[in-house]
Amino acid sequence: MQPIMKFRLRRQSRKYVLIFLAACTLIFILYPTKQTFQEQHSTSDSRKKSTSSDYSLKLKQVFDKSPFSDLSKRIEIAEEEANSFSLLKLIPFLGNGKDARERKVLAHWAQANRKDQCPQLIKGLYATPDWSNNEIVAAHKKVRVDEINMQVSVERIRIYNYCFLEGGLDVTEVLKDAGLSSYDAFDFQSRMFIFLKQVTKTDAKYLYPIIQNLNTEEIISEPTTTKSPQDFNANFMANWRQLANGKGIAITVNPDDVEFMIRLFRVLKELGNTYPIQVIQKGGELTSPLIEQIKKTAIETNQAVSIVDLSPILDEKFAREQITSFHNKFFAAMFNTFEEVLLLDADVVPYVSLDEFFNLKGYKDTGLQFWRDRNRGSDTHKFCSNLGVYLEPSLEEHNLLGTELKFRINSLAKKKVRSSEERAFHRFFNELKVHNIDSGIIVLNKKQKLHSLIMGEIFYTNGRFGRCAYGDKEMFMMGAFATGADFIIDPRDAGIIGPIGYNIDQRVNFICSAQMGHLDENNRVLWSNGGLRFCKFPDFAKKDYTPKNQDYFIQKYQSYDNMARIYKTKVEITGFIIPEVEKNEWMQIPDCQSYMYCGLAKKVDTKALILKFEGEEKERLNRISDVWNNPI
Repeated sequence: MQPIMKFRLRRQSRKYVLIFLAACTLIFILYPTKQTFQEQHSTSDSRKKSTSSDYSLKLKQVFDKSPFSDLSKRIEIAEEEANSFSLLKLIPFLGNGKDARERKVLAHWAQANRKDQCPQLIKGLYATPDWSNNEIVAAHKKVRVDEINMQVSVERIRIYNYCFLEGGLDVTEVLKDAGLSSYDAFDFQSRMFIFLKQVTKTDAKYLYPIIQNLNTEEIISEPTTTKSPQDFNANFMANWRQLANGKGIAITVNPDDVEFMIRLFRVLKELGNTYPIQVIQKGGELTSPLIEQIKKTAIETNQAVSIVDLSPILDEKFAREQITSFHNKFFAAMFNTFEEVLLLDADVVPYVSLDEFFNLKGYKDTGLQFWRDRNRGSDTHKFCSNLGVYLEPSLEEHNLLGTELKFRINSLAKKKVRSSEERAFHRFFNELKVHNIDSGIIVLNKKQKLHSLIMGEIFYTNGRFGRCAYGDKEMFMMGAFATGADFIIDPRDAGIIGPIGYNIDQRVNFICSAQMGHLDENNRVLWSNGGLRFCKFPDFAKKDYTPKNQDYFIQKYQSYDNMARIYKTKVEITGFIIPEVEKNEWMQIPDCQSYMYCGLAKKVDTKALILKFEGEEKERLNRISDVWNNPI
């Protein structure tokens, strides 16, 4: 090589070295300024999407098993790396790989969109390789284990909603972007929704119930979709939600209550109902003779009725062991095909057109309406209150996703309770009282509230928290609260409907009946619960008339035969009472297996309500009672 060439090369090399050193010097000069900016905006504040300044106070931190625990650690590392010197920053093309993109999302979390955030959230789930909501089914001896499982199961449902229901993302794509190639959407689904039948990518059959139209005898067992069974099944809950359409009535019924449902159909005909009805069963409860009886009544009453058999979509073991009694209502709520749903118990009685329920202001404003129970309540367990704080987001979830719920549970004990919703939660968690909700009728928009129904089912399934309420009542309410869904609980307490009497000596009006009633804002009766017979079940007479209680019943009814006859009579509706419980508590009496209550109220009780029905209103209500009580 010529000397002149060597000289030029050395000169050029020195030039590049000088440029490199100058760049490094510039970075070190500028870097402290950037670090100062980061110090002025703390990690949690930069990620926090919420505008609330005090919501985060006293939020619990996550357990190590939480997906937000893993995610928070990775974000902290990414932020530190972003603020430190790296040769990758000087040579941009070396920092354009998948790992670099992930670090960028983590380091700038608050600016990332769901498409970028959700792979990291799901990666946080699989940081616990064996995670599954099956952990909640059994209560544990160690309370801390139940607390951990409560927190993470709630977080998982909120993450699912954030990414796949509200977010509309594809599970397969999110898993791919998360680098979780050893797992697929079917694995994810089986862990998240333990009640669903486990399917794989090789299954060629759609996850879909069998829907039998009793009027036309048409049977539908596949969805109307252009997706393949594999694509549909891979994100079943989101796809099922998308198919929801129209308005209708959903009922779940056990064989012993078919009689009540038949009577309900008669009332619906009297009210001019035109909404389709779906009778939801987990599979096998309704025998062929019972289905034929329902079909006959549907035709006689001009009601469009379908039987929805959920056995093709439910895990057989879970359905057999877990879906019993009130648990069925969550599946009736989730797996009817309607978008707007009137969820009815078989023994409820509406007194107005069903259009009016869908047009209630509370429902129109929120998409989910509940009614209050009687203002009384049995005690629940202290551990229910302790677990309640895990309905709320952790500090980390609040900071990362901005999750805020309608109110803070603990603060209800320290401030004036204003709304009906706050009152129900205060009674449950602070006063430890159940029976806050009468779930005989729930009006809901399923497309808007599916995530809250899933969450409520999770609570009902929870081996410890599920013991905190009687049946499904409060669990529907808890599901809505824990998902941050908007909902309303009608502020009026439930009352009692039936024959009204007056005690001259005590100057008190009273009604004793087994029927709980609900009014609208104009004091018009909307619906009642418990059928319209003196006793819900006539055979209660045999169960009541025991040596222990004979003296009470003979004194009241003179003889067993007279008692058995009265137990079968229809309810005469002449009044409605909501007592002022601070002065006159609800009285529970032995009649009808103790399903009988007495409500008392005096005219001077300013917070009580006494309605005496007369004229057309009395005639209208008793016409419904006559229709309900017609012999089958």
